[in-house]
Amino acid sequence: MSIFDRFKPKSGVPHGPVEVNVQFTADENEAMNRAIERYATAANASAPEGMQMFVAPKVKDGIAAQGLAEYVEDLLRQGEDCGSDAKIATMMDKAIKGQMKAYALHSLPIYLFQLAELFELAGNATKAREFFQHFLRAQDAFKPDQIDNLLLNQMGLDLAKVVEAAKQRVAETEPNLIEKADQIGEGLVSGATEVAGSILEGLGKFEDSLELRQENSTRQFVIEVIVFYMHLVDRLAFAHLGAAKRNVFLDRVTITVLKMALQALSKDGSAEDLGKALRDTYSRRQIEYGCYKVLIAEKDEPLRDTLYWEFSKVLLSFVDDSNPATLTFLNLIVADMTKAFMDDTLRVGEVLLSLAQPRTGYDDPAEQIMFILSFKHDPKYDTILDAIEHGSNPGIVDALDQLPVYSAIYANLSIWAKMVETIGDESGAGVPAKLKDEVYRMIVEELDAKHYGGKWFHNTRIPSDGWINMGSYSPLFVRGNAVFCLPVPYFRLLASIL
Repeated sequence: MSIFDRFKPKSGVPHGPVEVNVQFTADENEAMNRAIERYATAANASAPEGMQMFVAPKVKDGIAAQGLAEYVEDLLRQGEDCGSDAKIATMMDKAIKGQMKAYALHSLPIYLFQLAELFELAGNATKAREFFQHFLRAQDAFKPDQIDNLLLNQMGLDLAKVVEAAKQRVAETEPNLIEKADQIGEGLVSGATEVAGSILEGLGKFEDSLELRQENSTRQFVIEVIVFYMHLVDRLAFAHLGAAKRNVFLDRVTITVLKMALQALSKDGSAEDLGKALRDTYSRRQIEYGCYKVLIAEKDEPLRDTLYWEFSKVLLSFVDDSNPATLTFLNLIVADMTKAFMDDTLRVGEVLLSLAQPRTGYDDPAEQIMFILSFKHDPKYDTILDAIEHGSNPGIVDALDQLPVYSAIYANLSIWAKMVETIGDESGAGVPAKLKDEVYRMIVEELDAKHYGGKWFHNTRIPSDGWINMGSYSPLFVRGNAVFCLPVPYFRLLASIL
């Protein structure tokens, strides 16, 4: 029996969010019925005499959701003509609840975007940012069927522009995200340029007669190094920030990299040609490099079929040498320089981890984890009842039932803290690869969902806040399209040995 099994809560404790039944007000019901009747009248008018059109349940729910969206628009129009702050606040509250219920009826991501705009109008920037991120994540994973497309077409929206607007809103409400993206982008270009020069210098020492195949290929060589580091930053950003924030972060990094590259490399050719070469190379390599789950080979493992090996092959193609020994030497140079550059110079992991802090409002790490795992209510609400009233997940309602879950999570933190301390004392700064693999296996087996730890998510549906994608650390955290993720407080505890 695992040591963690001692801290299992009693069987009556719910595992995950508590379901909250959706109830509609009289005004909401009237709006939904009005929309359904309007659709039924139009449909029956074209039906054969004496017959009525059958409406699929999803179509009916979708039309009812549209009715709620129209109800929300009516409330906003009424608010424009209302002179009382109290009445405006009441209407905004009704509008937000109505919009939430529209999404509950028909989960079109656009309803999340509209909900974010409502929170923005209400002056709740935190919630607005949260729902813009929810929208981006949901839209990214959205695969509409015929009914979804039919109803979306009726809205007449340009979803590509809506997505860009959401990214911009997130960026505006995440000034630290933009600042850090600029920091990474600026350092990446200057550092990658130096690394490229060092690689060429190292190859020259390894093989005296080694030269570039073409005299004018130096700029493209540097671009390949820049693009490789952009790919590594992208992987880490996805792991630490989740899909929504990662999109905003990488968009900004890309803009900054392009700007800095134009300043550093445009003397070797036109700015237009440079920009095109950088964009084309990035698009092509993102697809190619994304096929390799293993970054670098462990000790005594084959170098082939790893990301660093493939990148080394790209660089070798620039020089007049096909010797396998040169490729192996190049792989070693890339590995050493990349580790130093990413970890010590750019400090990418440290920067991204600072951006991944869960906005929980709880000071206790155990309570932070309970909130991330949906066992505690959102701390922005004073009480569980307040959370329920606002349609938010209340977590475990009974305080007595919360106690064993808290105890289990607290035990996890205590036990793993002791393990981290022991490994640090025995291994010092560098944890052996074999020991790391043992730790990774223990995390998957002993710090999983049933022990109130990490969870497996589809790689396109990873939550944006509070979770760290462990897939970038080891293939042991990847199973097909599923990746293992840890709540941020656990990751912070374990970061020194990962």
